Amino acid sequence: MKTVTKTLMIALCGVMMCGAVSANGTVPTNQTETGGTTEASAKKLPFQVGMYRVNNSLTMNVLVEKMLGDRVIVKLIDQKGTVLFEDVLGRKQQKYARKLNFSEIKDGNYSVVISNSEGQIVKDVRLSTFSLYEMPSRSLVAVN
Repeated sequence: MKTVTKTLMIALCGVMMCGAVSANGTVPTNQTETGGTTEASAKKLPFQVGMYRVNNSLTMNVLVEKMLGDRVIVKLIDQKGTVLFEDVLGRKQQKYARKLNFSEIKDGNYSVVISNSEGQIVKDVRLSTFSLYEMPSRSLVAVN
């Protein structure tokens, strides 16, 4: 009986510790997707960013939630540094959602940069198209 109780207590402690590790194991919002940190690595930024791809489409949803009174800029930048899209969130706006459509943009590497006066968050987007090609037709000729 004592062995069963000890085993259950150890299992319960293990489950509780796993929950604590996963809760604290999140990546800070001031790190870029590639693992590098921005200038604001010492303090937490006053905004949060969520970005995900819509299934079976070339659309990305960008969601930003910020504190009232802060101004945040959302930019889409290509690999040459050209700004393709820019939107400014006003001081009175707390939540922001935008669909970025990549269907008419060339293949390449792009960055979605969300920034304010305290720092920035950079999300990288890689756009590539698989091209299909037709195999040359083959014929079999038998000669007697």
